[in-house]
Amino acid sequence: MFNKKIFSAITFAVLLSACQSKTSNHNLVSDNAAPSPVGMQYKVAKITDDKLAENTIYFDYNSDKLLKDGKEILNNQAKWLKDNSDARITVEGHCDQRGSKEFNYALGKKRAVAAKKYLIEKGVNSSKIRVVTYGKDRPAVKGEGEEVWAKNRRVIVAK
Repeated sequence: MFNKKIFSAITFAVLLSACQSKTSNHNLVSDNAAPSPVGMQYKVAKITDDKLAENTIYFDYNSDKLLKDGKEILNNQAKWLKDNSDARITVEGHCDQRGSKEFNYALGKKRAVAAKKYLIEKGVNSSKIRVVTYGKDRPAVKGEGEEVWAKNRRVIVAK
């Protein structure tokens, strides 16, 4: 009887520990990027909070128009790319969770292409820039409301 109680307690403890959830990691991009919609797989630089401002460009709702802050970030990226002749970047387009999957893939691509075009205008060779869209598949922040959605309407420049 005593052994049955011990066995039951140990079994319960093991099952309980297996069910515990892990704390979430609030990085915008994971170390191992999932395949893009076009089937390519690549590794993205892990973006930490201190690098967030220099790699992330935000957009207004349903827009692919670059804002002043975004242009400043891209100016820094263009300088970096010109100073590092062997460097290549990936420009990722993202959207908030509203709208259809297809619409958001297209909008994410438009945002990434707008950033690429701006970099080219600043003298960066187009062959150094790869564009990918994730639409609404990779939210930076999960949830509802304008504050959350604003953080998900973005382009990330990954080195």
